[in-house]
Amino acid sequence: MPKEQLLMIPDPSPVHPRIINSLSLPTVSHVSPVLVEELKEALVNLKKIVFCKKGEAFMVAGDGTLAMEMAILNTVEKRESFLVLSQGFSGERMDQIAQSFDRDIVE
Repeated sequence: MPKEQLLMIPDPSPVHPRIINSLSLPTVSHVSPVLVEELKEALVNLKKIVFCKKGEAFMVAGDGTLAMEMAILNTVEKRESFLVLSQGFSGERMDQIAQSFDRDIVE
C-alpha cells in the first residue's frame, strides 16, 4: 500500500469565467509565432510585477520542485556546497533535491 502523501495546494481555487472560457479555445503550438509573442509580453509583465528592471525573469512550466531543480542544476556544480536560507518544508525539499543530484547544502 502506498504511503500517504501531503498535498500542499490551495483548494478550492476559484477560477475567473474568462479563464474557463479560454480553456475551451483550441490550443496554440509551442512553436507558433502567436505563442512567441504572447510569451514575450508575459515576460515583460512578469518583470513589472516582480520589480525586475535589470535582471532576467523566468516562467517555469512546472511545479515548485522543477523550479528548485532548475535553480540548483544551473548554479551549483557537483559536490559543491551551497547555503539555503529557509526553514520547514521548502528547505527540506531543497536538501532532498540537492542530494539527489550530488550537491550539498550547508545547514
